[in-house]
Amino acid sequence: MKKPLAILTTLLLATGIVTACSGEAEESEEVMVEEESIEVKDTKEKENTEEREEIEKSEAEDFLAERGALDRFATDDVEELLRAEPGEYDVETEQEEIMSGIKEAIAAGVEGDDLFHVLLDLGAADFREYQKYLDEVEVVFSDITTRPDGSSEEERAAKEMELNVQILFDASSSMAAEVADGVKMDLAKDAVREFVSDMPKEANVSLRVYGHVSSNQEESCSMTEAVYPLGPYEEAAFADALDEFEPTGYTPIALAMEEAMDNLAAVDGEYTQNIVYIVSDGQETCGGDPLQAAQELHNSDIEAIVNIIGFDVKADEQQALMDIAEAGNGEYLAVQDGEELQRALMAERLEMVTAWSNWMSENVHTAAVERNEYVGEAFGHEVNSINDMATERDNFIAMISELREHTEMTKEEVDQLFDKVQERARLVGDHFTNEMKAIKDQAMEEGNNIIDDVSEEAENEKKDSLEGLKEE
Repeated sequence: MKKPLAILTTLLLATGIVTACSGEAEESEEVMVEEESIEVKDTKEKENTEEREEIEKSEAEDFLAERGALDRFATDDVEELLRAEPGEYDVETEQEEIMSGIKEAIAAGVEGDDLFHVLLDLGAADFREYQKYLDEVEVVFSDITTRPDGSSEEERAAKEMELNVQILFDASSSMAAEVADGVKMDLAKDAVREFVSDMPKEANVSLRVYGHVSSNQEESCSMTEAVYPLGPYEEAAFADALDEFEPTGYTPIALAMEEAMDNLAAVDGEYTQNIVYIVSDGQETCGGDPLQAAQELHNSDIEAIVNIIGFDVKADEQQALMDIAEAGNGEYLAVQDGEELQRALMAERLEMVTAWSNWMSENVHTAAVERNEYVGEAFGHEVNSINDMATERDNFIAMISELREHTEMTKEEVDQLFDKVQERARLVGDHFTNEMKAIKDQAMEEGNNIIDDVSEEAENEKKDSLEGLKEE
């Protein structure tokens, strides 16, 4: 009887084992199904996310493409940035339009640098005028005008101007006549001696006499003589030269100028001023053409100025001497006695003092006006550009603050946009401040240097001219 019981027991155990195994298999199958379901779900979600991102990216690209020309703001070159077209709207008066546009950009998925460029495309200020000024401005002052001694800025820069003074002295017989205060010849010699002694120390002086050779017209009209050859002034030698002649013959003024021209041409340099003074009591009496001679003296490379001092000249002869002076681009001074002759020659020095004063005033005024114009214009552009930048920055910041409240932008995204606006303001502000300052500094330095140099030069020249007058 035990055998059937054992068999039954074995069957029951086997059934339990089978049942248990079957349950475990079913449970394992359920886990596998669940894992497959989760994996499918994750895959679908990933696919949906990617699809959504692609859609958003496409929307952002479409939006940016529609805005167009945003790359003008995508540069690190500040000058190029400031030459760019401004935003579509006025950042100060059309804020609603700008806000509407930036919200559309955010809704389309635009972000980062692209979103900042959209903001600029909508409301960037116009800085083109200020940058154009910087692109084109050149601080260039007017050239210094020709100095009273005839020298230019280039000539002064190269070396000191050489001054040659030729005195053509009339020793015709009429100079033996007397006037109120003495013999004309003696008075003229005294006046010329005083005049030459007060010439600038670096001046070369020549004394050429005519009409002294003979009372014979042919001989008197055929020769003039440089009794003091052109060279530095030496008082004793010049005094001796004045004592070498007396009034004798005729008046070959044209010949004297022609020979003076040959003399000056032989020593004329690149930076030379030539002045001729003719002291005469009458017109040409030798048949020459002094008018043509004066023109040639002035119009040649020598460019001499011909001044005539008419000493007790007859009324009907004065016009001829005036014409000679005009042809030589000089002046005619009429004197009647020795005192007037002294005053006339003194007036030459006083005129030079006045000329230097006028030259200084003209050039100082011009330099000061031009300096102030450069400084004022640069300062005006600087102030206006900084104000425009501040207006852009402040209005952009106010709009960005609203975006945090009325869009889905995160704090990080808002802060990033805020930082870009601040950085642009700093970059533009520094650029205009530094560049305008450089222009102002250059204008101040160059203008003040011109004023100082001109003033110093003129004062020294006036001092030299006045020294002789004080001695007298």
